[in-house]
Amino acid sequence: MSETPIKASLTSQGVWLVFARVVGFFFAFLLPLIIVRRFSQEAVGTYRQSFQLAGDAVTILSFGFNLSAFYYFNRDLDKRASSALNIVLFNFVLGAVAFVFLLIYPESLKDLFQNDSMLPLAPKIGLLIWFWLFGSFIEFAAVANQESRLGSLFIIGTQFTKALLLVGSVMFFETVEAIINAALIQCLLQSILLLVYLNSRFPRLWRFFDPKFFKEQAGYAIPYGLAGMLWIALTNIHFYFVGYRFSEAEFAIYAYGCFQLPLIAILAESAAAVILPRMSELELRGDHRGMTELISRAIEKLSFYYFAIYAYLIVVADVFITTLFTSEYASSVPIFVIFLTLLPFNIWLIDPVLRSFKSLGTTLLLLRVVFVSVLVVALSYAISSFTLEGIVSIVVLILVVDRAVCVWLAARRLGLTLRDVRLLTGVLKTAIVAVCAGVVAQFAFMLFKNYLPQVFATFDMSVFEPRIGEFIVGAAILGCTFLVFLPAYLLIANCLNVIDEKEKQILSKSWKLVVGQG
Repeated sequence: MSETPIKASLTSQGVWLVFARVVGFFFAFLLPLIIVRRFSQEAVGTYRQSFQLAGDAVTILSFGFNLSAFYYFNRDLDKRASSALNIVLFNFVLGAVAFVFLLIYPESLKDLFQNDSMLPLAPKIGLLIWFWLFGSFIEFAAVANQESRLGSLFIIGTQFTKALLLVGSVMFFETVEAIINAALIQCLLQSILLLVYLNSRFPRLWRFFDPKFFKEQAGYAIPYGLAGMLWIALTNIHFYFVGYRFSEAEFAIYAYGCFQLPLIAILAESAAAVILPRMSELELRGDHRGMTELISRAIEKLSFYYFAIYAYLIVVADVFITTLFTSEYASSVPIFVIFLTLLPFNIWLIDPVLRSFKSLGTTLLLLRVVFVSVLVVALSYAISSFTLEGIVSIVVLILVVDRAVCVWLAARRLGLTLRDVRLLTGVLKTAIVAVCAGVVAQFAFMLFKNYLPQVFATFDMSVFEPRIGEFIVGAAILGCTFLVFLPAYLLIANCLNVIDEKEKQILSKSWKLVVGQG
């Protein structure tokens, strides 16, 4: 396979996946904006704790089986049906185990978060974990089967119905239990869609169960699954320490200080989903140089977006948080700024490299054990005396070191040397562009932050609720700053030749559409 088809295919698939995840994100993002304006901070804390637990449980209990489809769907076409069946069976059984556990031991949630409100919710959270885990494969199956457009439609459709159901539950019932009920309905619909899709691609799927192949697939997936479990512990265990030590209201402040990762992970997740099958093909052929060039191109493209987001959010951090979540969450701002430090390091797409080499599964697992142990010890010491800002600083430091070690491991496996640093020249240029555009945006932000509230004060804002008026003013400041930052970023990027000719054509077409000339 030549390099050109790979590029074309990756671009096509990547655009669809990024579009789907961005649309899905905006559907999902409506929920926290409404919740913080209709629930008390204590209720928001309970909501965040419930879904933090459910989401982490789904990720951990899948043990990497969902992602194993990217490996097996593209290596042995005759094994696709068996691979899909193994994933479905595994997710169903592990989800059932979680449900039974919370049904029998509901007090485990109260012990975990020191929150009495969690106790009556335990059985329904268990059901949510069960059906969420079972239906989660729908977002992987079509993409692994190289049906990116269909996979994108699945993502958009499921996120749309999820937003509709969950937002409706908040508007009409205003209880955490109602949100969990709505999420349960959504997961049931998602599970039905999964079964319909699998039956259309692999009729009479149950006929393809092969115990020997199940063992083989488990042998591939579980080491990465255990590493993934430890990764969830590494990235999310601090929420449980905070939930145990601090009140529900303080947990809400901390959680929304760390909220940005779902947004900034969209591009990386989409790129990884597209690249992983290609990396697997190249590794099968022993083309490590091709793998290096492919991953470096992806890193360079990610840096263009991630560095821009980072520079902009650092400049507008205080207004950004209070506009989205109201001034009651102003205490989340320093947490947000510290946690945002992780963003530039997320350009390193480690997972597609590590998953392409079966031999790295055990090594990655051992590394995760070390870093999780260090984090647990550090948090155990800090939780009784550190502030929320101190706790998040510890988390960020350890995560950055973990990412650096994984980058070294991947580079070593690909046989890279110091001379290969030249492949990241574009990343360095992009960093310079982000710094320069950020400086320009800082001056604009200070001007708009001081001037626009005075402009709005000349209008009669009493027709709006105070929180709505606060949102309008904040959105105006953010929007005006962005309108300064974006042209500055693109202009400087163009001057430093960061944007290639194909991207310039895309930007030109987009601009013509905006101004009505397309």
